Amino acid sequence: MLNYSSLVTMLDKGLCCSQMIIQQGLEDTGQEDNPGLITAVSGLCKGMHSRQICGAISGSVCLLSLCAPDNISDLAKQVVEWFVSEYEGKYESINCGDILGDDEDNHKIRCPQIIMATYNKTLELLEESGFELP
Repeated sequence: MLNYSSLVTMLDKGLCCSQMIIQQGLEDTGQEDNPGLITAVSGLCKGMHSRQICGAISGSVCLLSLCAPDNISDLAKQVVEWFVSEYEGKYESINCGDILGDDEDNHKIRCPQIIMATYNKTLELLEESGFELP
């Protein structure tokens, strides 16, 4: 399970938000380590490297697609609606740049909370859809 300690370990390894969600998801769903996938997901980091859509939500949708491809349309909609309801009002959008604001320290303050909450919601949706976690 993703907790603050494992998140810090992944941060120390240089992983970004979307990569952390996928890496932890692979571990928690009993799938093989997939360095190629982790590298590919780095394209979602920092709002697709343009401070746009938060990498935590795009990483979540990728994990849902990996684990429950037959239900992805419904699950993606649910997690995005949840994310918007949780964070859009708080940060005025779900874009990385707006979440971070003008303070890079927010990366260490806001992002870990968002990543953990989004990951937990992702697992919850997987379980509700019938995906069995090991």
